[in-house]
Amino acid sequence: MKALWISVAATVALLLIWGAFINYTGEGTAKMTVDIDHAIASAETNQWKEAQDSIDSVSRQWYDHRLVYSLFFDAVSIGDVETSLVRAIAYCRSEEKGSAIAELESLRHLLLFLYENEMITIENIL
Repeated sequence: MKALWISVAATVALLLIWGAFINYTGEGTAKMTVDIDHAIASAETNQWKEAQDSIDSVSRQWYDHRLVYSLFFDAVSIGDVETSLVRAIAYCRSEEKGSAIAELESLRHLLLFLYENEMITIENIL
């Protein structure tokens, strides 16, 4: 009986930690997505300084949280986000409107996918 209670306690602890991580990731992803949307809007109106500032903010947020993300996300997904982030920064610096907007949209999609892929849902379990 003691082993059962230890197993239940361990499972509850893991679920609580996972829930805290999902909440933390959701807040971080939402903030980065807002900055990406601002960068897209700025790029569409050729306000490149604002677009660069927004994407730099996304980069700072990503690298500030990267250690925590690396504990839960797989390395390939992290690499995909970082590759897209580097491309978006380069396109914004070179003021390539079409490429910058496309890469920013791709970056937003990758961030949202990371978050949704780690949630505990029937779709992810099956």
